Amino acid sequence: MAGKIVSGIISAIRRGGSAAGNLYTLITDDLNVYCIKSEAVLEMMDTVKTTTAALKSGTLAFASCEVVGKASEREYRKTLDSLFSRVRGKMADMEEMTGVPKGLAKAVGSIRKELRGAADELVRRYVSGAPIVVRFHNDCDGSSGALGIYLAIENLLSACGLPEMNLFWRMNKSIAYTELAYNEDSFLFGSISSAEKPVILILDFGTSAESEAQIISAYGKFDIMVLDHHPVYEGFPKDKIPRCINTWLFGGDSDFTAGFLGCVFAEHISHVDKINDIMMSSLIGDFSKHRDRSKVYADRLAIVLDYLTSLDGTPGAPVQKVVPKSIAQFISDKKKFDETYSHAVALLNDSLDRGERFAKRYRSAASDIYLVDFSDAASPDSKYPLPGRYSSRLHERFEGASEKGAITLVHYGNFISVRMSRSLLGTVSLIGVMENLKQESDDVYSFGGHECAFGIKTDKSHIDKVAKLLLKRLGANPE
Repeated sequence: MAGKIVSGIISAIRRGGSAAGNLYTLITDDLNVYCIKSEAVLEMMDTVKTTTAALKSGTLAFASCEVVGKASEREYRKTLDSLFSRVRGKMADMEEMTGVPKGLAKAVGSIRKELRGAADELVRRYVSGAPIVVRFHNDCDGSSGALGIYLAIENLLSACGLPEMNLFWRMNKSIAYTELAYNEDSFLFGSISSAEKPVILILDFGTSAESEAQIISAYGKFDIMVLDHHPVYEGFPKDKIPRCINTWLFGGDSDFTAGFLGCVFAEHISHVDKINDIMMSSLIGDFSKHRDRSKVYADRLAIVLDYLTSLDGTPGAPVQKVVPKSIAQFISDKKKFDETYSHAVALLNDSLDRGERFAKRYRSAASDIYLVDFSDAASPDSKYPLPGRYSSRLHERFEGASEKGAITLVHYGNFISVRMSRSLLGTVSLIGVMENLKQESDDVYSFGGHECAFGIKTDKSHIDKVAKLLLKRLGANPE
């Protein structure tokens, strides 16, 4: 065989429709990793001898290699450790980041060590061939963090000469890690054998009671990493999550957004150009108190990310399947980016104008309260904006017109989206109100989020009743 002779270990197998379609991960003693095919069936921990010439061909034919035995656990660990050490040398060794808002600097510092460990673990699993699913919430916050992580991994692969392997991206339209999502991940992992445990990285969702059963079921089968900024309630099974990195657990709060957290995590993998714009878009899109809308590109990116994630799979949408790769390709086209921004702003402003026009206004001793039926405000020919992010934008308008502070309730289907002015913190405890309301009414199925922004789940037949109960407990009097 021509070329340098190398030996390696089969550390993962992704099964195809037939044996000929199998994809094998081969980690080699020259500290490289390859994704290969074989004419014959290979098995986990097979020790394979081949040549660099055969590997560079992109497809390794069984006739050009030799299976010489089985690797022991010690041999496998030694090879993987050496391989990861080489890759680790190319990873970013971030000491401090520029562009971090002053109010977030302390929290970023306290969380950095945990992020460093999580980044190392994720990259180690990747080079071993273990399957990784990244699930991100379908809004600007979740998608900005996923975009940062994707770009960082792409930079690292390029710097190390590594192939694209068993890394999968899923946009999550729920705030929970649902049974459906768990079953999808379990099915995928069932088709891939790997020496290391599979990983699920959950970004900007999952800290909810609806996730508990799935988190517990996953424990011991595959590892979960969580990057989130929603309050961690008492009883949440974080002990079942090997790496639960939530801003509330490290001196931060929900204004330290998940997208911002994801980008700080990404910077521990590899430096990304325009990372500060991506981070700021997360703060703007999630209405963090640390946002700076004078950052023009970041402000526009926040609108575009919300627009793209709203229209996922819609016929005629600018991006049919919203994953970080397609987002990166789309926003790199300045003409498309600018056209999409202008179109999205026009749709958003039209919906906001209708929301203001049809809103029912109430007053309480502490605040102005606005109730909006989303069906009155929504653009009839578009899925943008979605109710949750629309609520935040509409609330911003009401807040600007209120001298006391505002509470905005937008109801749609079987949900109520709630937003509250920060100036009311300490005066009005919406979470406390909701906890009492849930105890008193069987019609409140669940609620989740943080003090100034959360959602209530009921059913369509009781949506008006729940809204009236909430208005009553807030002391609302119709104008």
